[in-house]
Order: sequence, then C-alpha cells, then structure tokens
Amino acid sequence: MEMEMARRKSEPNDAAHEAAVLADFINTTTILAKELSDNHEPIDDFPLDNADCATAAAIPGMPAKLKKKLQTMGVSFTTAEVATVLKCLAAAMAKAADPQASILAEITMKLGSCLMANVFPDTPASETTRQPKLTKTVYQFKITLLGVQPPIWRRIQVRDCTLDKLHTHIQNAMGWENHHDYEFIITRFVGCDSELLDDEAESDPDSEDRLEEDVVEEVCLSQFLPTDGKPFSFRYEYDGGNNWQHEILFEGIPPLEPKAKLPRCLEGERACPPEDCGGELGFTRLLDIMEHPDHDLYVTVMETIGKQFKPEAFDAKQRTRAMQKNLR
Repeated sequence: MEMEMARRKSEPNDAAHEAAVLADFINTTTILAKELSDNHEPIDDFPLDNADCATAAAIPGMPAKLKKKLQTMGVSFTTAEVATVLKCLAAAMAKAADPQASILAEITMKLGSCLMANVFPDTPASETTRQPKLTKTVYQFKITLLGVQPPIWRRIQVRDCTLDKLHTHIQNAMGWENHHDYEFIITRFVGCDSELLDDEAESDPDSEDRLEEDVVEEVCLSQFLPTDGKPFSFRYEYDGGNNWQHEILFEGIPPLEPKAKLPRCLEGERACPPEDCGGELGFTRLLDIMEHPDHDLYVTVMETIGKQFKPEAFDAKQRTRAMQKNLR
C-alpha cells in the first residue's frame, strides 16, 4: 500500500508522479475500507488530535454517528469506523485543493498507518509511515526570539506531538507564515531516548543534534524531554537566510485545566517580525525607520510591510485561535 504522502512542497517535475501516487493511494484506501467494513475490533492508539478530528468531522458525507464521535474527546473507535472515516477522507481529498488537500492528506496518512498497524501488525516499518507513539502528556514551553530587543516571546501549552507538529505550533504562536525551512537543535542529556542518538552523540552526551525537516516527523516530545518536568532548553531555527533563532524552554508538565482546549497560547509580548525583513539587523533598522516619519525610507517601508504591522501588538487569544485552526 502506498503510504508515502510527503508533506514537503513538490518540485514541478514531480507533480505527475505525486498525482499518480495520490490516485493509487485513494483507490487502495477505498478498497481497504470496504473490506474492513464488518471488522468491529477496537483500534489501538487512535492517532488524531482534536484539530484533526474537527477537520475530519466537517467533511461532507461523514456519517452522523462518526461525526459525533470525532467531536467527543476520549472515545474509542473500531476498525470498521476508522475504515469508514478513511474512506470519507480519501473521497474528500480527491476533490480538495491546496492547502485543504494537504491537510486531508496528512490526516489520511495518519489513519492509514494506524489501520495498517492494527490489521497487519507484522507489516515492515518501511511499508507504513513511521509514526512515533505519542503520550497524553501536556507540555509547557516559553518561546523566545533571540537577538531582538525588547524581547518577543510566547508561552504555550501543547500535548505530546512530533517535532514537525511543534514547528507548526511555534509558527502559529509566534505569527510566522511558514514560508521557509527550519530545524531543531537539541543538546544531549542523560535521559534522552537512545534511538535518537547517532554514533558520535553516544560517545559525547553534550553534542548537539540538528534535526531537519526530513526527520522531525519521527521524533516526538516525549522521546527527549525530561520526564520529571525539569526545565530543559533547545533551539529552533527558522529561515536560514534571515537566521531567526528561537530558544525553546521546556517549563514543565502542567495539569490540564478543566475545559481547556489545546494547543493554546497563554501569554507573550510583542508582534513577530515581518517575513523576509533581513533578520535581526534588518528588523532593528525597520523599527528605527518606523519611529522616524521623516526618514528617507519611511514611505517605502510602510508601503512594503503595511500599516497593519504594529510592533507592540500581541493577543494571546488570537494566537490560540491560530494554533488551533491552522495546523498545517
């Protein structure tokens, strides 16, 4: 079964190939869903988070019973139910356009891998997309953009997730637009999952791992964060050209407040810099020009970034809505 639904932006000459893969994937998924329609065994480790479930529930043609279950936290699903959801997703994905198609493809990939793992538990890992086993732990982070004064920062809470999903949370909490490459830089410590270590890291516990976009789908927070909740920091680099460096400070494992919906942004300060503004030095110069209407470049700068950019603006509720809605 073709499970290689990469989320990376395709090169133009790969479009035909990916279209063929997508068509084969939808066809195979539909056949598998039909064959499993009478299987009522419970599914282990249902892989969708709240945002994924909300997206799936909103698909036209989703049976009312399944829509209700998808909108209810903590319920279990049978193989037949997951197969039906998968069939609806595949049908919707075939008609959707980007970015919705990419979102549906990601959810379909998660469910397809889960279904294969439950129905065919001995399937080699290479035949399914590697999905790390996530916990239900809540993690709190303080994200600080380095090299910028006054500080620009956010405090967020998220459930255990892969690093590529944390990247999405950071983008939406900060206010970036996800236009560029990124990577995580994690320093080793004694409690880190040994499977993440390379040969050099095993001999040097203080070494750093630079986890780029091709591996972040395979690493989840619970694999490297301290289980005792002790503070631990690592770095997140966004846009190699502008070189935006973020400190990600793990602040602990808080109890989830009643009725709280995750992910969420608790607090923070100041607006995120505009994309492609020239990094730390360019942003500092931009702010200086904005404060001096008589500057030769004032009109040009205001026309480029727009009057809607307010350096001091920050709204935690707005950032939370972005985190919960825009799970790209």
